[in-house]
Amino acid sequence: MGEISHRRGQKYMTVVVDHESGRVVWMADKHGKGVLNAFFDALGPDHAERLTRISGDGALWIVETLTAHAPHAVRVMDPFRVVARATEALDTERRAAWNRARHEAGNKERARALKHSRFALWKNQDDLTDRQAAKLAWIAVTDSRLHRAWRLKEAALRAVFALAGTRPTAAALDCWTGWARRCRIDTFVDRQRRIRRHHDAIRAALTTGMSNGLVESTNTKTRLIIRPASTAPTRSPPSSCSPSPETGPPSPDANPRQSDPHIRQESLKNSAKPIKHQATAPTRISPGPPPSAPDDYNRHPTAHTPANQPEHTRITAPAQALHQ
Repeated sequence: MGEISHRRGQKYMTVVVDHESGRVVWMADKHGKGVLNAFFDALGPDHAERLTRISGDGALWIVETLTAHAPHAVRVMDPFRVVARATEALDTERRAAWNRARHEAGNKERARALKHSRFALWKNQDDLTDRQAAKLAWIAVTDSRLHRAWRLKEAALRAVFALAGTRPTAAALDCWTGWARRCRIDTFVDRQRRIRRHHDAIRAALTTGMSNGLVESTNTKTRLIIRPASTAPTRSPPSSCSPSPETGPPSPDANPRQSDPHIRQESLKNSAKPIKHQATAPTRISPGPPPSAPDDYNRHPTAHTPANQPEHTRITAPAQALHQ
């Protein structure tokens, strides 16, 4: 189960999906403890007792509702939420390192480099580019505290859930909480406290392999359905040709372009613009063979044409009469 933001202004919907069939079994507007209580009321106590595992995030209203209506079911924490919160803690430490370099040390170049290292710290280690890998190597040399925070997020916590896909075990999670408790980084010390608070739910995610990914994919499809409905074209206002209660229907002989002042003004603007003619290349006519003539003219063609006219362009007298 989870929620989806379907409109601006923090408008949410609560979504419940069945893990076995992959279908949406319940959806309601808004989110919170009251909305989830309505789902269990519609489900009934008999069907609620048949629930074995329920996946979701660590929201307080979900935890309290599941404890009240399905205390026997195993609650599974979404691994994506755990890693996302650790990434937020890493970004908080990055900003703290940037402020230390800018105010305490007064090193503007180092502060600028730390400011632009966010994506190198956020991305997966296997997806880093050469430039981002060089940035991480520079952080390991210049700021050991920030590099230790990156190792807690990437090389430790993400590796815990990566190993869970092949060898489901919770021992790696216990090792991570022990390291985060002794790391002397305030943001990760607070994060390990929250993980210990939801330890059983995260441990169930490691052993069962369940996640909230099915709900997230359903939320994506729901947004695709809602988006065309919210962007549907609205009805245009009536034009000047539509009938009104005062003037009645327009006359069939009336010209709408003359009655509408906006169209008339636009036509006047277009008529005032000069017309640009596109220049065309002149057509060239190549001289062809002389037209046919009677035999007496063909015998003496030079007697009926000017002397200075070329032989192949001379036109005989009958052909000249036809042209006239």
